[in-house]
Amino acid sequence: MSKLSNLYKKDIILGFKDVWILLEFGAAILITAMLMFIVPKEIKRESSIFIQDNTGVFKHMVDQMGGEESEKGGQLFVESREELIEGMRKNKTAFGMIISPRDNNKFHIELMTQPYSSDAVVEFLEVRMTDVFSMIAVPGGSYSPEIFNKVEVKALNDQIHDDIPFNQRMIPLILMFIVGFMGLFTMISLIGQERSDQTIRAYKVTPSSLLTLLTSKHLMLLTVGFITFSIVYLPSVGFSGYLLALLVIIPTILIGSSLGVMLGAFFDNPMGAIGWVFLFMMIFGLPGVSLFAPVFSPEWLKFIPSYYTLFGLDAAIFPDGYSNVLWISVGVLFGMSAVLLPLSSWIFTNKLRKEF
Repeated sequence: MSKLSNLYKKDIILGFKDVWILLEFGAAILITAMLMFIVPKEIKRESSIFIQDNTGVFKHMVDQMGGEESEKGGQLFVESREELIEGMRKNKTAFGMIISPRDNNKFHIELMTQPYSSDAVVEFLEVRMTDVFSMIAVPGGSYSPEIFNKVEVKALNDQIHDDIPFNQRMIPLILMFIVGFMGLFTMISLIGQERSDQTIRAYKVTPSSLLTLLTSKHLMLLTVGFITFSIVYLPSVGFSGYLLALLVIIPTILIGSSLGVMLGAFFDNPMGAIGWVFLFMMIFGLPGVSLFAPVFSPEWLKFIPSYYTLFGLDAAIFPDGYSNVLWISVGVLFGMSAVLLPLSSWIFTNKLRKEF
């Protein structure tokens, strides 16, 4: 135990001497300050859909339900097809919809999209339109205004938060990159430096094992990760969900540092592995698209560890009553770390045994 303690102290001291620990803390403070004072809490969107309602029914329903807020909600009513097209040309993110009457109290809907609109977005709009028009067109005809006035909407899950500030929405992604997977590059740097300085070769003639050496570095990264996590989390969110989010980030750090050990076994210096580091980071960033745009959520994303990190942190920071997402994420991440930790140590030990 004393050997591990001495190695741990040595790694902490070297981390401060090499300045990378100070840089890690400094980056965390800078990013936190940007989140709190620079990144806006709300990103206002311009009107995103132009509507030519030749029936008047849809406009009447919007006026009844939204009143003067209809334009703020993304709906702009126009009088002609030409005006609709011109509006879409000026606003490259806008869609268009033309509603025309048909027989038997039905409607003809023409959806106009931008040339670059993805199929997933179009399908999402179609589903939303179907939901809306199912309220208007029913088998017996149109609902009367009296029925609309009696409709009561009740949230079955009152813990859902749709008004989360944009700057806080960024926190899971930031924690994942600067805390969760910081060990990926850091572990390569630490091991690469000791390999180039022949420190590991000298260490092999001591009574301690390489496993003790790696354990010390894992513990050091956990310590630095805990402090960095607290620097970002507490000023931005407070103590709400702090311990639960910590349960998600701890195995993520171990997964990142284990991958760093594997890469460190095959590369003598950090620059030699930089291409693999960037590749891993790009792959780990993919689930972020699904977090911010749920319409992109293919099943293969669930094979990427960061998927569970992001959604686990999101569930811990912004609880919505579905705690199973959090505990599934924690279970999967701890399972992955339990496999990668001994596997990375075995690969590293056997690779160095062959070299020395």
